[in-house]
Amino acid sequence: GPLGVEVIMQDCHSCDPGSIPGAGAKKPSKPIDFDDIRVLLYTLVILHYQESIMSNKKYTVEIADSTGHSVVEMTKQEISDKVQSSKGSWLFVDNRLVDADILPEIDLNTDSKVRIMPGIVGGMNNEKIRVEVADSTGHSVIDMSRNDLVKMSQTNGSWVFVNDQLVSAHEIAKMDFDNDTKVRAMPGLIGGL
Repeated sequence: GPLGVEVIMQDCHSCDPGSIPGAGAKKPSKPIDFDDIRVLLYTLVILHYQESIMSNKKYTVEIADSTGHSVVEMTKQEISDKVQSSKGSWLFVDNRLVDADILPEIDLNTDSKVRIMPGIVGGMNNEKIRVEVADSTGHSVIDMSRNDLVKMSQTNGSWVFVNDQLVSAHEIAKMDFDNDTKVRAMPGLIGGL
């Protein structure tokens, strides 16, 4: 039967009350209510089913692309897989950069704003360097001169990454950029409580 209920019932009806320690030859004062056991088992099955549904809950995700962005519905696992399969992608939840590895621990709700910013290919374009600049909306793509990029890296609190490596203004000034070079900038943030 379902979850072995009949086996439990059969075993209980066939046992000798005298063989139960502390029971002596007396019958239990309150008979076992198998309806209560069935309700308990049913409740456990429902809770397990709800948990599996929750892990498959879908969230609205904006994925930046060449057209601006696409809006798709994804589970947490699908979001994590997408970020990890697109090397260099950034994941933002409610405008905060988060690591895809901790996504399962983040409490998302239907109002959560989830964005994936895939890594983009930068490089020289008429003496300009294509730079992904993090901002409150996720990021913007800007073509910058080398001097502008050096100046940005010297701004208090700003970080510049070239091919996912943090670099200094001095390194940027001497660096060779090509079409496969990926450049990201995180301007200094002002925050507080």
